[in-house]
Amino acid sequence: TEQRDAMDKITRRHTIELIDGAHQVSAVMKDNVRKPLKTMRQALYHLREDPEGAELALKTLDENLNIMESAVEELSNSTSFGSLKKTLVDIGDLLGKILEEENIPDSIKVELELGEGFKAINVDAPKVKRALTNIVKNGVEAMPDGGTLKVQTSKSKSSVVITVTDTGVGIPDTVKPNLFKPFFTTKPRALGFGLFYAKDIIEAHGGRIEFNSV
Repeated sequence: TEQRDAMDKITRRHTIELIDGAHQVSAVMKDNVRKPLKTMRQALYHLREDPEGAELALKTLDENLNIMESAVEELSNSTSFGSLKKTLVDIGDLLGKILEEENIPDSIKVELELGEGFKAINVDAPKVKRALTNIVKNGVEAMPDGGTLKVQTSKSKSSVVITVTDTGVGIPDTVKPNLFKPFFTTKPRALGFGLFYAKDIIEAHGGRIEFNSV
């Protein structure tokens, strides 16, 4: 009976978490779809009223379509893990592309330090790239006033260690236990899948993810 009661409590807690998560996804998608649609409707109205302003209206339509497309793509990518398709990947090239493609402000100094003794790793490149991108993005967002983002690689026995360090504001104690939980976020208009996805993908490769905040 005690075991059954414990299982019932766990089931109820998981159900509540799923419902809360569904509400979070619904709220974020509403915010990322309804507002762009409203702006697009206004742009179409101005286009009908003032055909000469077509260039500005089309630019507005294009920008807001991109916002909606990005929101749908983020939700799809963050919830669809699938099986791993591993290939040999140059870790230096992978990290270089992530730092190059990420929109990092000029106020943040970026340092990439590649360790010696290894070059290629056997991973699912797109999934690992997205996981590491989420971690880098998290570090960048922790430094709104600028700072230093350092990405390092090293070798530990048969493992590759990738360390991402930022000089940001740190992680509050109340956030730490929930850091890798799905739907948990401290940011407005966010789904809370970034670090959850990173942890899932890294563990799927037989690795682990750790953090330290001082």
